[in-house]
Amino acid sequence: MTKKYKVIIGALVIVLVSIIGISLGYFFLHKTGTNYKNITDLTKEYDAKAEIAIAQKNLTESPNPAQIISKGIAGKKVIAVTIDGMGDKGTVEGLLDVLKKYNVKATFFLEGQNAILNPDITAEIKNSNNQIGSYGFVGISEAEKLPTQVVLADLCRARKALDITAGKAPDLVKLNKTKYTLPLLNIIKATGSRYAVTTGITIPQEKITDVAAANNFVQTLTSGSILTLQIGIPVDIKQEKGKADDRIAVDKQPGVLEAPKREKMPNAVEVMERICIALQLQKFATEFVSEFPTASQEKAKPVEIKQVLYSLLTKVEEVFALPVAYAAEGSGIEELKMIATTEPSVPFIFTGLQNDDSTYSVLDALDSIGGHGTFFVTDRELQNKSTVIREIHRRGNELAIALRSVPNKTYGDSVKEINTIRTTLLESYGVKTNLVKQSSGAVSEETKRAIADQGCLLIGYRVNVVQTRDKDATAVEQVLPKLFNKGIIALGRGWIVHIRMDYYTDSSLAAKMLLAVKHAKIDNVAYNSYNDISGINPNNDSAYAITTVGSILNDREHLYNFPVPEEAVPQNLRPEAGEDYLKKDGGVLSSMSKRYIGFKWVNEGDRIIGFSEPSVRRFDMTGLIHTKRPVVFFTFDDWGSDASINQLLYVLRKHKAHATFFILTHNVQDNPNLLRAIAEDGNDIGSHSYLHKPMAVRDKITNKQKPIQTKAEYIKDAETAYKILESVTGDVTYEGKPVLTRFFRPPTLAISKMGVEVIFSHGYQFIVAGFGSTEDYEVVSTEQLVNRIRDEVYAKDKVRKGAIVVMHMSDSAQYTAHALDAILTANERRSDDDPGKFIPAKLSDYLVEGYDQASPKKSLALESNRVE
Repeated sequence: MTKKYKVIIGALVIVLVSIIGISLGYFFLHKTGTNYKNITDLTKEYDAKAEIAIAQKNLTESPNPAQIISKGIAGKKVIAVTIDGMGDKGTVEGLLDVLKKYNVKATFFLEGQNAILNPDITAEIKNSNNQIGSYGFVGISEAEKLPTQVVLADLCRARKALDITAGKAPDLVKLNKTKYTLPLLNIIKATGSRYAVTTGITIPQEKITDVAAANNFVQTLTSGSILTLQIGIPVDIKQEKGKADDRIAVDKQPGVLEAPKREKMPNAVEVMERICIALQLQKFATEFVSEFPTASQEKAKPVEIKQVLYSLLTKVEEVFALPVAYAAEGSGIEELKMIATTEPSVPFIFTGLQNDDSTYSVLDALDSIGGHGTFFVTDRELQNKSTVIREIHRRGNELAIALRSVPNKTYGDSVKEINTIRTTLLESYGVKTNLVKQSSGAVSEETKRAIADQGCLLIGYRVNVVQTRDKDATAVEQVLPKLFNKGIIALGRGWIVHIRMDYYTDSSLAAKMLLAVKHAKIDNVAYNSYNDISGINPNNDSAYAITTVGSILNDREHLYNFPVPEEAVPQNLRPEAGEDYLKKDGGVLSSMSKRYIGFKWVNEGDRIIGFSEPSVRRFDMTGLIHTKRPVVFFTFDDWGSDASINQLLYVLRKHKAHATFFILTHNVQDNPNLLRAIAEDGNDIGSHSYLHKPMAVRDKITNKQKPIQTKAEYIKDAETAYKILESVTGDVTYEGKPVLTRFFRPPTLAISKMGVEVIFSHGYQFIVAGFGSTEDYEVVSTEQLVNRIRDEVYAKDKVRKGAIVVMHMSDSAQYTAHALDAILTANERRSDDDPGKFIPAKLSDYLVEGYDQASPKKSLALESNRVE
């Protein structure tokens, strides 16, 4: 072979290889749905980090609304047909055949996730020459009520998914049951879509039973109508029927409800064919919805005004929006182990239906105590345990989604499993739920993302009753002592408790443990006295109920944001807004004279360091608030469990009284619902420090007072304590006034010059000790404590006006609630002109700016100006 031919052949080989390479590259890289048919891990395909960043930039820098398409041209006998959601393959293919048969144009609005999971269906729609629009990534409803970032991320993911599977990013967006507000239109446009389409008239599929019914329906249509056939189930966020909701609409969290049982509906394909025939009979033509004109827009306003309006609306969303179960890009959601609520209820959840005897025992136990629970069921249990599941539902319990723990489960596997269970629960039991729990094991990030993208909440637990070590236990006594550490005296409001029913060898033990946990850790929160017994006195509301997760989530009145968003806290209560009272008053001695309400036994010889004797003599030691009225201030220190604090709250409610609670905060974040309950009952919230380290202690060797913290440590303690209180109660008001105060009670009532300088220079307004301490943590009977309280409240059978009574909310103060009940009951029996009748009050009613402990005249003048 000559050199010339070798060169020619070599060139041909290179060209051939290049052609093959380009063809293969096109085959594997061209964006059509069929390329993704065999992909099971779709994480990268819906990862829209870059798109979200661009959309966020568009939204921030140049908000510009999408245009609305709501109707066609009047007088022209044309309608637009839209099909919302992606049905199964058979339904979609049937619809495409019908549309082609009757020459009807339609726009399919597809969920991005379904487009990815079913690329072959997406490709068939695309190849049919019908239009494709975005129905969001998961088909969300009422999008105008959702946080901005949730909607923006959802639309970006949907746009990318449809760009990949349909070969074109959609210009059209339709969102179910959504009002297109200006902020929402700005979001849609920022993500790249130009038009927002309204639903128009939804075809009542259950009524289109024949052509005659379809013809009657079509006769009601007007020219330019948008006609919608819904074949997907959108993610709906609803409130429990009958519940009042006076919060702003964006303050919605996915709820749980039971959908009414539906009659068997005609097949969607049959319905569409009847509609198509009726359209021909009524001589309606069809156009794509994109051919309809956009709604007339208001005269454009300057961009600056739009930006200000959008910014304000966004702030409102951020303030009032509860956490929604959507994963942020790049991070998974976390299990919900405690519901942020003040509802006096403990949610119980159950898994494991393999042992029927155990399940029925648990159901009987719940019935016996008037309780209900949330039962998480797997796809296999739905197939094999329909009888017991129906009984669970019949008895008023809640059904939810349990995912099986399977190695190497992909995002797509989890999505399919969720939707399979969700559909079965809806069709077989009329139950609609967005609660998901993995049956066992750690939840992978892929599964978390799948749960979030379905608009679901991932449920965990605070207490897991059934432990691996106890499988062969035969009695409650073998399990219960090991279940709770000494610090768990009672279960808290909103704490989720989990019981696996089919694990114990003894099939009766799960039910027995349910009753034992209730008796040991829930019943003890209720207040009971000889003439006021929970369950007998109908006015005694101190007991906690055992209930479902969904019922608590739907009780909007008691839900709250934790931590409280900074924007929801009044400006003057934010940590950085605290005044420097040292500077305002002209020094520490002036602040102490005005703002320190002392204690008779705290003096230069005991629990005071850093001040000279002449200075100390300027300080208050009466522990009395200046007042002409028979007012008494009950105050409670430290922290406790629901067993102690809930009983105090009940007694105060019973007597329509309020108090001031000085909170030791280092354990509050383990049980924020309890602090929130104190606040929502209208009581004052003050600080008792973070770590309860006194400003001064007596050295055992030298017998002299000494500090135990540096100034930096004390600053950190004071700031931390207040921030925790703000994070739980900063947005709570009672009768129009915040309950969070800037009052401080020193641990052991000890004070030091360094300590009070820190307190007054870091936003605290008053340091409050008291007239006397009952030392209720050491008494041995209710009678003993009643006598101690009387000693503080009365002086020779007359009310000690302005007395501050120091008590405790800790569990060691076991007689405090009963003694307080006795004191308040006796007080109510006195006539109004009795000199021994007192008025319970809160410190915040008197300790206002301008009050001066060193000037009774000035303080009494403030009292006379108060509006009673």
